[in-house]
Amino acid sequence: MNITLDRWQAQYILEALRVCEAQWLETSRASNDDDIQADYGNSLLRLQMVQEYVEREAVDAFGQDVNKFSHHGIPVTQPTSGSPDLQPRKLA
Repeated sequence: MNITLDRWQAQYILEALRVCEAQWLETSRASNDDDIQADYGNSLLRLQMVQEYVEREAVDAFGQDVNKFSHHGIPVTQPTSGSPDLQPRKLA
């Protein structure tokens, strides 16, 4: 499957993946249920693989600035440790 995205579309997808990652990580950390921790942990690994691929492709197509987000006030469940980390990550 091939998908063609405009720059703004790639940014929204990257931002959404980052917020989802922060929420799932916080849910996993905050839970006392081993099954929930395992489920979210496994899902996080898959999400991060997708996120890294999309990010690599977006950076190749649009440059590193595709990782800069302007929607820090989006309505998400805030982790108890603070706001989600929406800073650009370093690609390995």
